[in-house]
Amino acid sequence: MSAVSRPGHPDGWVATSEDLVVGFSGVLDNVVELAAAWIRESPTRGPTTPVDVVAAGIRTVGVDATASRMRGVFAVVASDGRRLWAFRDQLGLHPLAYGEDAAGLFIGVEPKEVVAGSGVAPEPDMEVVTRIFYGSEETDLRCAIAGVSVIPPSTILEATFGGMTFRRYWNPESLLETTRLGPTDLRDAFDRLMTQAVGRCLDGSDVVSLSGGLDSPAVAAFAAPLHAAGSLEPLSALSAVYPDLPSVDETRYIEAVARDLGLQLHTYRPTARPTDGLRKWARLFDAPVPVVGFSQVAEFLHSARELGFRNVLSGEVEEFVFEMRREVLSHLVRHGRFASAWKHARARRALDISWSSMLRRVAYTFTPIKARSMLRRLHRRPSSELPLWLVEGVERFRPPPPPPSWRTDQLAAFGGSGITLSADDMIHELMGVRERRPFADIDLWEFALGLRAEVKHGDPRPKSLIRELLRGRVPSVVLDRRDKTVFDAYIRSNTDYPELRKWLVDPPGPPVSGVRYDLLRRRLEGETMTLHEYMWAKDLASVHAFLSLWENPRTERP
Repeated sequence: MSAVSRPGHPDGWVATSEDLVVGFSGVLDNVVELAAAWIRESPTRGPTTPVDVVAAGIRTVGVDATASRMRGVFAVVASDGRRLWAFRDQLGLHPLAYGEDAAGLFIGVEPKEVVAGSGVAPEPDMEVVTRIFYGSEETDLRCAIAGVSVIPPSTILEATFGGMTFRRYWNPESLLETTRLGPTDLRDAFDRLMTQAVGRCLDGSDVVSLSGGLDSPAVAAFAAPLHAAGSLEPLSALSAVYPDLPSVDETRYIEAVARDLGLQLHTYRPTARPTDGLRKWARLFDAPVPVVGFSQVAEFLHSARELGFRNVLSGEVEEFVFEMRREVLSHLVRHGRFASAWKHARARRALDISWSSMLRRVAYTFTPIKARSMLRRLHRRPSSELPLWLVEGVERFRPPPPPPSWRTDQLAAFGGSGITLSADDMIHELMGVRERRPFADIDLWEFALGLRAEVKHGDPRPKSLIRELLRGRVPSVVLDRRDKTVFDAYIRSNTDYPELRKWLVDPPGPPVSGVRYDLLRRRLEGETMTLHEYMWAKDLASVHAFLSLWENPRTERP
């Protein structure tokens, strides 16, 4: 595993001793707490580093207990000469890949490092690439480069001369609905854990990525007083504004938050298009990453760096922590909590949801799994938004959605490959600006997992719990807004048909199974794609930009 640090932002270390070698990459948020528990005397070579703490933990309490107590965004590889261990953070925010060949086991932060170490000639894994395109990559731990896989989040890879095994060191499912908190205790616990989560993310070179929604203002509301305690300057915020697109622009909400919290607001007008630099990103990520427009992410990070910031706080992943709310009523009925189910049903009825529709949903969740599958097959219809050039592929390769379940939704963020999160980490490393997500703090997430369904989602309206927990901290104009920002107009204004044709008319690499390229070509030439169709085409262009990395260099595209 590589251990390279940027000047002023160390994030990679290696520690060696007679009995143990440890490599650490990333950020260890609770380094002081763990050092106090595991290191009796300070190392003679200087300040305690994360790798010192990890090494001390492995010696003191073992690998599993060390990993489970670590907080932050990290990857670790360690060996005592007989065994090798590798693991990354609980959510898989930090990438970590591995591969095997006749020479042994190779581990690297990025797939390209594994390939370089093993000496195997790289080539795309078309089965994985196809799954990425059709939206099932999160359940696949193989990488888009053949022979390379990712180590699952919350999992320890242990290798010996006899083979390799995997085991979980953190199990979120065991935490579900394990706490009983009243309204006062609930707010106190949230305030304490959110303050801790935000405090862990601040490093003195901070800016909040601020929108007019609820998540990033929540982060700013906790960060502003913590920042003020250690600085004479107000906390800064950076926002994208769209004055020419009223349906997209959130300036009035952003300015209200900045004014109320005393933030120093910086703004910029985005100009990057989603299709800019597709080949560059494919080369960086070793994969075609769907949905996200990384050229736009890079533009934001460049703006932050130009202003002198190196640490961005965002409100990302809040939805996974507090907002996964499907089938609450069915869950309460299934577990015999009928009083809570009746209260929840009455609240849904007040929102004009009919009794009959609620009864049908509850009945469906009690239908045997085989019968549910049969019903889905009988009623399966191609989406009206689905491009004609993609219908065959979606029917063949896109997996059916799992049966709806409140419990499944609570665990939706765990266990997959985390391809988008890993790509995020790589682009931040490239741009020299670290992104921190306070809502991804594991102590805060454990608190949310422990809440009973009727507490977490007692009010069926979106973001109801987090709104109440933030009441008095975030301006009411944001908490009580009812309009929703839609970015359709911005995406349409940045549609680049020439760039799409470059990748999709006579595309490089093998064709993706299930795509009717003849029909796609006509749609590209007509330049009348729907927004949904354009997003599919953009992701397919990303796939072929990735496949172009294996073209003959003399015919290589720009």
